Order: sequence, then structure tokens, then C-alpha cells
Amino acid sequence: MRTIDTVVREWNESVMPTFERFIAAVDDTQSPVPEEFFEVGFSYSGCPLLGFLDPKALYCALEEYGGLSAAQKHRVEGVFFAYLEKWGLVLRKLAIRYGIHEKTVAMENRLRTYVSGIRKSAVCRQDVLGGTTFEAYSALQNAFREIGAAVHEAEVCGGGSAAAEGSALRAVQSAPRREYERYCMTSQALAELFGVDRKTITRWKSERSDWADMFRAMRQSAEGMRRLVPEYQRYKRENRIKGLRGRTGYDDAVNYDRRRMDR
Repeated sequence: MRTIDTVVREWNESVMPTFERFIAAVDDTQSPVPEEFFEVGFSYSGCPLLGFLDPKALYCALEEYGGLSAAQKHRVEGVFFAYLEKWGLVLRKLAIRYGIHEKTVAMENRLRTYVSGIRKSAVCRQDVLGGTTFEAYSALQNAFREIGAAVHEAEVCGGGSAAAEGSALRAVQSAPRREYERYCMTSQALAELFGVDRKTITRWKSERSDWADMFRAMRQSAEGMRRLVPEYQRYKRENRIKGLRGRTGYDDAVNYDRRRMDR
């Protein structure tokens, strides 16, 4: 049976080293990226990068979470934070090399939603994925298969326009960039887009939270940011409604989003 200790050991001994080899392969622009990194099977029958998230095995391990000490919980949280960071790095490098930004953004969105759902199931006992965990895992695998197919097509065709776009992006990114230029838009523009103040945007650039993680994952993509906005606004609405339902006298028939006419 898979345990928390097994999950941590798999990360250290198998998954993290595979990530490092994958990153090195993507960085080596003189050679094609080996297809072994794009093999997706059930659990560990393919590349372990997605097998690590196999829902059946993972849920068995996370059943132990509630009984862990604070230090042990912090250790587990650190593994999943590092896992998402590595995936973000791999996907950004693939997007730059092959010009497949739309596919990598879609993959990263699915990945973060899935990991966030698994995490909240264990930590908060909330079924965030709505009973569709296996479907979400399958969709995640399919998104990665699409990336593998796009990479293979680019390699077979000698790169084509995708490689040209990747070269141009690498040239831009190789130039020195100031700290505030790491994001696709200014803090003020992002604040207006999300409907928050600039302090919130500044916090999202560095804090560890689900929304901050998703925000940083989209930082090189203006389109990705725009797709993230409705998700954030829906999240805010749902939390506001939950808060209102806890108040005395809440009435489902009342539209609390409208301003009162006597103000």
C-alpha cells in the first residue's frame, strides 16, 4: 500500500531526478527531446511524472494526512509545491522551444486544478473535484499527450514556425530583465483586470497559495491571465455567498449583489 513516506521517497528517488533529466533534454536544443518523457500510462506504466498523481494510490496515502504532525504535514506540502514548480518550469521551457504556448497553458491549468483538488480533499476534507477525480486525471493525461504530439510533429518537420517562434522567444528572454518585467502586464493593469488592488498583485507574485501559484504559472501569458480572471471572480462570488448563508436572515430570493437603493 502506498503511504506518505512512499510518496516522499518516490519524489526524491524517481520523480525529481526525472524532472531534472527532462529539463536538461529540453535545454539541449541540438538534440530532440526523447519520447520517453511523454509516455503516459496507468500509474507508473509510463513516465513517472504524471504517474506520481495516480488518484487511487494517492488517495490511499493521503488518508494518513490528518494524523501527521505539523512538521510531517509541512514536508508533504513541500513535495507538492516543488512538484508544481518543476512542472511549471518544464512547460515554460517546452513552450519557448516549440512555440506551443496554448497547449502548455491548458496543461498547467488542468494540473494546478487537479493538484489543488487532491490537496483540499486531504487537508480540508472538501471534494473540490466534485467526484470527478478520475476524469480529471484522464483529462490531465490527455493534455500532456497533446503536448507530446505537438513536440513530435515539430521535431519531424524540422521545427518549422514553432521552432522559429521558440528561437525568437529565447532571444527575448535571454536579455537582462528587470524585476518588474517578469510579468506579462504591469501590476496596475493586472489589478484592474482581476478587480483587486496593487498590493494583492504584489502578494500573489511571491506568496504560497493556490491562487498565487496559478497566477505565477500564467505570468508570461496575457491570454492565460485573462482566462484566469473569470475563475477568480467565480471563486470570490462563491465564497461571498457562503459567507452570506452563514448570516441570520439570509434570503435566497434576495439579490445581495445589487446595491441598496437607500444608500
